[in-house]
Amino acid sequence: MPDPAGYEVVYTWDGPGVAVASNRPELIVAVIECSGRTAVPDTESACLLAHAGFPDGHGGPYLGVERLQPWSWCELDERGLRGHDFAGTPPWRTTEAGAAESGFMDALEQAAEAIVCGVRHAATTDAADRIVDVTGGRDSRLVLAAVHHAGVSDAFVHRTIGGRGLADVIRAREVCDALSVPHEFGFPLQRTTAPFDTRLRSYVAATHGRANAFDLRDGTPVVDALRLQGLGGELLRVGLLKTAHLQPDLRAIPSELEKGFRLDDVDLLRPDARRVAQRRFLDDVRIASGGTRAAHVDADDVAHDYYARIRLRARFEQAPEFWPTQNVLPLYTERVMRLRSIGRSLGMEPNEIHSALVRRLYPRAATIPYLDEKPPEAARQEPADARPLMQVLRTQQVDERRPTLERITSDETNPAWEHLDRHSVRGAVEHAASLRPPVRRRLYGAITALVWIDQVTGSSGEARWCPVS
Repeated sequence: MPDPAGYEVVYTWDGPGVAVASNRPELIVAVIECSGRTAVPDTESACLLAHAGFPDGHGGPYLGVERLQPWSWCELDERGLRGHDFAGTPPWRTTEAGAAESGFMDALEQAAEAIVCGVRHAATTDAADRIVDVTGGRDSRLVLAAVHHAGVSDAFVHRTIGGRGLADVIRAREVCDALSVPHEFGFPLQRTTAPFDTRLRSYVAATHGRANAFDLRDGTPVVDALRLQGLGGELLRVGLLKTAHLQPDLRAIPSELEKGFRLDDVDLLRPDARRVAQRRFLDDVRIASGGTRAAHVDADDVAHDYYARIRLRARFEQAPEFWPTQNVLPLYTERVMRLRSIGRSLGMEPNEIHSALVRRLYPRAATIPYLDEKPPEAARQEPADARPLMQVLRTQQVDERRPTLERITSDETNPAWEHLDRHSVRGAVEHAASLRPPVRRRLYGAITALVWIDQVTGSSGEARWCPVS
């Protein structure tokens, strides 16, 4: 079974006389091929990566290959594979109309204990280098407080990606100085010399088109390192979306989530494919809400659980196999998610739960303002006409990649155009440098689909290659 939020993906295939379950799609393909059958790529699902930029919660890279839903399990017997869903709402969601303050304090202790346990485990894991990713934000601050509370600061290098004048670097250095730990900054990536087209096609093949090429890096880590990251801390936020005005009506929630995630401002799919994407989106929302058996549906709870079970985990569905670092996420735990649920039932404000955890682990870490509260003076003294670092890098990256993107989208014979709107995709490529990050992620979702479908099918649509290792 996958973990309760579905971060670890489990695929299944049940054929005549043979059944298989694995977290590796290529092993599923190998079993299909060894049984004398052909693994047929699911081209429609691949193209739906252009809807939101993330894989949805349905199926796998190939037809007939299913993905176990979060909070479910499968059983293998003489009849084959059978899937089972646990009844009721997600295990972290509180069912009381209002949780007592003592219940919140108990949950706070349990969440803090879980985070510290994850940090201590990382500190003893064998790795050439152990790194704490430090920024000026809230989530890395919480991880840093846990590291200090656990007494394992000496086991990690505290590092920020960026140059000396970057606001994140300045604030991270202030925090590390307050905690009396050394701080490093810079660009610890080794720029690759391989052409973007080569790296893109290798990435898509290795991840079976399930990992968005938006996340393909232009470099590789210098060493095989363990990275302690704050990803998952957003699960502590009381309100991810402004859904408080919604009635507890499941039918109203998906359209509001689409607005909140801004999925309707740029459409790269053809109408039929968009309708399929919207229907599957609704199904994902139903799963996040606990399904039709849920006794109570709350819009903000559903938004939160949809993000945890679909959006967050989809960022890492296949990419970890391609990215050599060990990414450890101590904030991604069921206890943290339960703490958020109890805090919300008590009417706590956004970031209040987060701050309570930081103070519980190391109060001094909470005394320095977060970057979104008060930027450091040194950063504000930079020249007014200096463009932000990421904007410069983004423009340079788009210019370097544009010939490859134009070549990929110029192939009119690619079967992906049955589902993708070619005019919209090519227009997005033309204006890629000015697109907002969520829209660029959708564009790269379309590019990923085009590359993968070209790899596994010919212009006639017949399967010609399946990546099996």
